[in-house]
Amino acid sequence: MLNWTKCLSSCFKLGKSCEHKNAGFRPNTVRPKLGFWICYNAQSMQAADDLLVKKRIYIQRDYSNGMAVRFQTRFPNELDGKISPEAFAHTISVLNEKYQEAEQMSCSTYCESCMACLTGYLLLMCIDTHYKKVLKSISKYIDDQNNTVYWPKRILIKDPFESGLRSIEIVIFDDN
Repeated sequence: MLNWTKCLSSCFKLGKSCEHKNAGFRPNTVRPKLGFWICYNAQSMQAADDLLVKKRIYIQRDYSNGMAVRFQTRFPNELDGKISPEAFAHTISVLNEKYQEAEQMSCSTYCESCMACLTGYLLLMCIDTHYKKVLKSISKYIDDQNNTVYWPKRILIKDPFESGLRSIEIVIFDDN
């Protein structure tokens, strides 16, 4: 199975070739138009650089319930016939739940903030905050969904954190 998280954390952020050469993965190059790295298994997937981008879809934020991070669950017409509306709705609803979990205040997040303030925010260099932990789990979830549901249909979902949580970018590649 693919390990997108390792690729994104090591290759994308450092701007170097993929480290999965020894694990049966081909090294990747960045595709500037996409703005993200794609780690793929050479036996089961084509390189995204070999495919042309057919369409980009943006799922906008839903501000009907205030400023909380929440995305619209309306199924885009462009995905009709490619993936099921239930799979898409499940992905978006899980993302919405995880972002809601990230923004919830609890005793531990309150203590985290107080301790960070008391240490001159040096504590944040030593530990990951609750928000950061949830963002990492969201990134892993998006990678898993891309790996299992979307990439076999030549569709990729981009992490909304990369666009400032304004929208979710869905890239549809040409199958030819």
